Amino acid sequence: TNRAARIRAGVGDNPRIVSQEAAPGVVDTLDMQGKRLAPQDYPLIRALRGEDVGTVELLLGPVGGPYREHLTHSAQIVGPDGVVLGAVSAVADISVERAATRGLIEAQRIGQLGSFSYDRNHDVFTCSEQLLRNWGLPPDADLALASSEMIHGDDRELVVENWNRALTEGGRARFEHRIVRPDGEVRFLRTDIE
Repeated sequence: TNRAARIRAGVGDNPRIVSQEAAPGVVDTLDMQGKRLAPQDYPLIRALRGEDVGTVELLLGPVGGPYREHLTHSAQIVGPDGVVLGAVSAVADISVERAATRGLIEAQRIGQLGSFSYDRNHDVFTCSEQLLRNWGLPPDADLALASSEMIHGDDRELVVENWNRALTEGGRARFEHRIVRPDGEVRFLRTDIE
């Protein structure tokens, strides 16, 4: 580990972190459910064994905590002759970002405010779980597909007109419309597009 990694883990420059055997006594590595990983399950060790580990989320911190959320990416290092030279892990502390995301999700839940985004270049539409709840849909639903059927028939033209104007003119749109949820309930929504 380098100094920055030890500081991020909350153990400073503790010289005891020098090997796979010593690290568990100083740094806790937990999965996102709080279960301690055995040293052989560390992403770096798995990559060294040749597993395609990729990106893994972990909780890291000094033994007993406090723990912070981290994103790790581990890969095996192979020489030009095919001989395994070692493995490397890059670790990023994502605790602040995750806390902000959790705060936004909670605020949306309390205010019953959903959010969505559309990546025009890749034609990808994403939305928050709260928006799906507002529409009466399960968390794994595709709102982009479901919404065309759920927008009240008398309001479809208004929705399409405002959506197209926002996309073509790069402008904003604010409008109210009705939806018919799967349970038959009609709800009024206000949509703001920026």
